[in-house]
Amino acid sequence: MTMNNKIRFILLEFLLFLYSLRECYVFMAIKIGEKNETVCTQITDISDIFGDTILIFVRRLTKRRKYHACVHLY
Repeated sequence: MTMNNKIRFILLEFLLFLYSLRECYVFMAIKIGEKNETVCTQITDISDIFGDTILIFVRRLTKRRKYHACVHLY
């Protein structure tokens, strides 16, 4: 298994863990652009996690782009 596949597998497990909680949570994804501009996205629907969010994590962990993401569970 390549490093990228390992990262994707770990992220998928983490997202499935979040999905299994089914609690109220806020997911903040912060993208740092080329001009140091910051875009924040608040995701409150559990189904949204399986869209572009996993790509944010993958790109951050593979250092292809400057992304930062954090999860807040309530």
